[in-house]
Amino acid sequence: MSIVRIESAMDWVQFSAPGNTILADEMSHFAHELRQQEERAGYLAKNMAVHGYFGWSVGSVAFLVHEQRERVMLKVSSDLCAVHQAYLAALGIENGSSVTRVDLQATVWYATYMPGVAEDLGRRVLAVRAGRTSPRATYINGLGNGDTTYIGAPSSDKRVRVYDKYKETGGEEDYLNAWRYEVQYRSTYAHEVLKQLNDAIEVGERVAAIINGEFKPYDFTVVPDVRAVQRPKGMQRNTDIERRLQWLKNQVGPATREVAYEVGWDTIMDILKGY
Repeated sequence: MSIVRIESAMDWVQFSAPGNTILADEMSHFAHELRQQEERAGYLAKNMAVHGYFGWSVGSVAFLVHEQRERVMLKVSSDLCAVHQAYLAALGIENGSSVTRVDLQATVWYATYMPGVAEDLGRRVLAVRAGRTSPRATYINGLGNGDTTYIGAPSSDKRVRVYDKYKETGGEEDYLNAWRYEVQYRSTYAHEVLKQLNDAIEVGERVAAIINGEFKPYDFTVVPDVRAVQRPKGMQRNTDIERRLQWLKNQVGPATREVAYEVGWDTIMDILKGY
């Protein structure tokens, strides 16, 4: 399998800390810095609630405060997480922090399209499972829309996901011939992974090495040379405004044009303006 490019990074981190502490202040300050970045990029603020926490999310960052307990929570994902992964790893292992989730990813671009990667991995896991206890594998045939293999149960503290990134994005040219390898960690696993990343000289290389270790039992190498990995360059993400404009074009546009043919565009514009 000839490889053209490899990117690896932390793709999601979520942790909480006691309120009214220096750590909570650091988390709040950093969250608002990231919020400003996302708002400048065109993302809109939304209210968010999860497990008794209430707060806001903008793009790939969220900051919440628990309604009853004095705790705050920070969640950062996607390329925003990759850009700030070293600082987030350090922040997440400070005294008082409780890490709930960490995702690592390696995206591998092959020279040509590689069908059957997910199915082959599923077979390898089944072969290893024979005669001994090991995580279960679930292969999902995407019927032309991209195959996926999961290793581990949805509720487990460690779960692997492999999928066709090009088809998962709906055919974005940036991901042509690319496969995504992800590992999701929770609880103690997540905390230990952050410690490893915090101790690393080069975080991207350490991420690739950790991912390789998860696939080693199945005789499957994701990243042949961890020194060759690159930090995600930050693929172009559609902003909230762009997504809404696309929805208007696809869902509202056709019916609006039909009505405008009968009543005229001036009437349509008056309605949109609230006249």
